[in-house]
Amino acid sequence: LVKSRRRRDNVDYLLTGKLFCGHCRTAMVGTSGTSKLGSMYYYYRCNNQAVAHTCDKKPVRKEKIERLVTVAIRDVVLTDENISWLADTFMRVKQRLESESDLGFLEEKLRANGIALGNIMRAIEQGIITESTKARLEELEAEKREINGQIQAERRMIPTFSRENVVCWLEGFKEGDVEDKSYQKKLIKQFLRAVYLFDDHLHLVFDYNEEGEGFDITLPEDVASEELGAAEGESVLISPDLVYHMI
Repeated sequence: LVKSRRRRDNVDYLLTGKLFCGHCRTAMVGTSGTSKLGSMYYYYRCNNQAVAHTCDKKPVRKEKIERLVTVAIRDVVLTDENISWLADTFMRVKQRLESESDLGFLEEKLRANGIALGNIMRAIEQGIITESTKARLEELEAEKREINGQIQAERRMIPTFSRENVVCWLEGFKEGDVEDKSYQKKLIKQFLRAVYLFDDHLHLVFDYNEEGEGFDITLPEDVASEELGAAEGESVLISPDLVYHMI
């Protein structure tokens, strides 16, 4: 990672670590540009193009690409069909965690401990109190505390949500303004594994897809053909001082 020599603005580059150049597959990093009128503009730029000049991928405007990715996540991932499939997937993971845990073994040990404790207590009630009886009682009570602690630790490793909880949680992501940076950040953080930027399309890979398959999204004309410049047609000088912002 190349460190910036100067940080001009506290700007969140929401795709840091997830946006890659479609030409050379290296990371695209956040940088800024200044127009002749002093206006600041923000871009993602291929790191090979910026540092080694070995790639010809053009920078892309930060606001446009982040909004485009947000819309793609909302429209591709958060369909009713995918939400149902994701809920089923979460439940299968929960069941696998339960089956692979030591919870059943520990609960059986606790039952055996309870039986042994019951036998000792009945012996005490009948007046059979010896040093061995006391020692065994203390041993069984210590074992019970240890097993209970292990059971609690195992249960913390297993999710407690229901399928309805998952559906409700996922449905909540559908409500939001794609222009809102906090909403963009939330969707990118929760669902996006990687996005590869080509000249005419994006290739998105989502976190829920274990096979690593992705979706291609055609770039709108205003993004695919955009030259560096401001909305009013100013020329923009891209700063050589790369700015990195981790989410």
